[in-house]
Amino acid sequence: MRALWLAAMVGAGLLGCTLSRVDHARCDAHSDCREAFGVGFACLDTGYCEQQLLPRCTRTHPVDYLENPEAYTSYLPIGVIVNRSLDAHEARANAVQIVAELANSQGGIGDRERVALVVCTTEQNAALDALTSAEAAVTTSQWLHDVLGAPAIVGPAASAQAEAAFEALGERDLVLVSMSATSAVLTGLESPASDEAPGRLWRTAVPDSFQARAIIADLRARGQQRVAVVYQDDAYGTGMAGELEARFTGAGESVEAYAFGTDPRSALEAVAADATLGEVVFVGAVEQVRGFLQFVAGNTAFDGRQLFVTDTAASVDLWAAPAAPDAVYARLRGTRPGAPTGTVNGFFRGSYLFAFQEDPNQFSFVANAYDAAFMVIYGAAWAAANEETSRSGRAIARGMRQL
Repeated sequence: MRALWLAAMVGAGLLGCTLSRVDHARCDAHSDCREAFGVGFACLDTGYCEQQLLPRCTRTHPVDYLENPEAYTSYLPIGVIVNRSLDAHEARANAVQIVAELANSQGGIGDRERVALVVCTTEQNAALDALTSAEAAVTTSQWLHDVLGAPAIVGPAASAQAEAAFEALGERDLVLVSMSATSAVLTGLESPASDEAPGRLWRTAVPDSFQARAIIADLRARGQQRVAVVYQDDAYGTGMAGELEARFTGAGESVEAYAFGTDPRSALEAVAADATLGEVVFVGAVEQVRGFLQFVAGNTAFDGRQLFVTDTAASVDLWAAPAAPDAVYARLRGTRPGAPTGTVNGFFRGSYLFAFQEDPNQFSFVANAYDAAFMVIYGAAWAAANEETSRSGRAIARGMRQL
């Protein structure tokens, strides 16, 4: 490694990042800059260190983690990737914070190493940048690992984002543990895990093959046979549509599948034109579900048809500002993870109520986020005791295999 030469430079700017100090130093890698200046410092193409912050990643614990980089060089950074514009996703980040605070209150991990959280958002927001949600998942995951040195991320929350991030990260020593990416497509992205190759993509939510069974059981209980499945053409949507097509094949049963990119209107118009379809299963993000309900409310071809939405719609964000008249909501059914029970969940729920003054059971996948965070913390503790460092994604994943 070349020696670090300190220099004072003023006025340098980086597109898409925030500079909070003017110290520069020659560098070969991001790790050189973290060692010299603290968290958030990156080695730029110019060969100098500068602090490089992302406007998508502003929630931290401790709250001044990125503002006082020298103070937290010994902390183990863990990333969280959710859509912070949604209350349900913010609740998932809250659950991870509870675990981090608990770990720190008990002395941290390893040689009393404390944990720091950095929460990033995947929302599509022109005030932040022009990235799609999948692109945001890629950018934030790479920044969390490359610049901050995070060995583990809780998230991304959505299947398409998890797939995009995993593939873009390549062979980086980083483990992703999603609390809500349920697509069965994700299972095939890696070979079966072993201690030598413990897997870099994990989740604490069951794959959609289970959700598909629940949907089909409900359809059959109500005598539905000709069903339209309108789905977003991404990892989550194609996986769910494929499961329903493969399983809804009893006597007289059939599925007509209609894919869409970002706007479902053309697919819904095709469904409206086929009067033989008795029920519409819609598979998409919360924002698209709102558009679906608005379209149905304004098209008489959907009058009397039953409507079904999947677990992505299990969010208070869908109900806070109704997207359609009550008569449309009265025909709406859906699936969501069952509320967990037991003493462990009781401790979690009580901790969450005390910390945030709201019931986590009103949101989906919050307990899953709590579990994901505990897996990472326990994995890091095992790595600290059994391997050279707890700052290795693969070492943490090997630790998670011991649970």
